[in-house]
Amino acid sequence: MKKLQTLKKAGIDIFLSHSSMDKKIAGLLIDLIIIALNILPDKIRCTSIPGFKPDAGANFDLQLRREIARSKIFVCILTPASISSAWVLIETGVRMGANKLMIPLISSQHGAALLEGPLKNIQCLNICHEEEIYQFIEQLASELGIQPAPPAVYAYKVKELAALARKS
Repeated sequence: MKKLQTLKKAGIDIFLSHSSMDKKIAGLLIDLIIIALNILPDKIRCTSIPGFKPDAGANFDLQLRREIARSKIFVCILTPASISSAWVLIETGVRMGANKLMIPLISSQHGAALLEGPLKNIQCLNICHEEEIYQFIEQLASELGIQPAPPAVYAYKVKELAALARKS
């Protein structure tokens, strides 16, 4: 039990910001990350996916601000729904203020045309394209200092995610 508590106290590695309207994309992205990088679920925060939500009884705003600022990697799913979400804008603002790595993933056929304001100046990957999903996995692995699984292990999830992203 003590070892599990120590692991939990180590913090979140990946914070996934998204609109609740994009739950399916967020869920698939989490599946992909876990399969490709063999990351424990308690190292990922995603507020609308069961098993990845904040702790019960915690001060939601305080816990999110802390995890956004302290997580090793902040991933933001950008769709027409998330661009108009106050929560997504607040979360990205907190991360930008922390001046730490933020990886925006566009999930729209509109590509970078979807972006406005400060987000226009940040290099994004478009998950409508499979090759950019593979680049995303490689970058996560590099940033976390881990070896990803061979691409053949998670290729089916890449195809599924790209197909879903193209529909948004």
